[in-house]
Amino acid sequence: MTDQSGEMTHVAIDNANLLILPAPRPAGVMVFVPALGVRADYYAAFARALTRHGITVVLNELRGHGRSPLVPGRHTDFGYSALINEDLKKAVAYVQANFSNLPLVLAGHSLGGQLVTLYAARYQPPAAGIIQLACSSPYYRGFPPARRRAIYWGSFVIQAAAALMGYFPGRTFGFGGREARRLMNDWSRIARTNLFNFRDDPYDYDGTLAVVGCPVLSFCFPADTYAPLAAARYFTDKLPQNRLKLRLLDIPEFQNTDHFNWIAQGALIAPLLAAWLSRATV
Repeated sequence: MTDQSGEMTHVAIDNANLLILPAPRPAGVMVFVPALGVRADYYAAFARALTRHGITVVLNELRGHGRSPLVPGRHTDFGYSALINEDLKKAVAYVQANFSNLPLVLAGHSLGGQLVTLYAARYQPPAAGIIQLACSSPYYRGFPPARRRAIYWGSFVIQAAAALMGYFPGRTFGFGGREARRLMNDWSRIARTNLFNFRDDPYDYDGTLAVVGCPVLSFCFPADTYAPLAAARYFTDKLPQNRLKLRLLDIPEFQNTDHFNWIAQGALIAPLLAAWLSRATV
């Protein structure tokens, strides 16, 4: 089913909901996954900036948000595995079927950056590159001492709240939205162990991150307390270092840029990504 609003098209494939913004003269196609609790259309202006640089953008809505009809609760539960192996897998298959002549780019913000990288580890798609924006491991040791304690013990509180409510009430806690219990259980275990293994999925993601075959670009922002550079390294250190570019954007234009407000500077970030992709695909 599709519906069209302006230049953005909505495509629903089972639980995968895609918002598509075509570039007028596309040189590549990007599947982009949002951060925890963030609607896909939050990235619309950023996606339009990318289209001006020849990148068609397919925003992959997270379950339970935006155009997704699912409401996390006791009888509607899912974790990392469903987002990777069902929704993202269908999104990539749709792009490969409909944009087969364009180089594929996998990109994501925060949790979304984790998901696209884990997808690439498992399926090794013929991607031109992976882009992570404000993305890190939530592992508590990647944060300053005071936040370490908050993340470590807070992970148990998150799990307890999700068990009690049947979902995690993120708006109450100021972290995410209404989130699935299993998703937050997965996140909480990663926060304590830095291991991307999931109870409903026996696949060895940590083992195959080391053999991801395409280039990876990871941007961190100076004022980001959710994904500081040290925390980003706990994730990117799992990847082949000869294919990785990890960069803190500590230039004057980004001095006050944090985990979410980078989107307001999307017009500055888009050409940086496009330039990196043009080199990665040579």
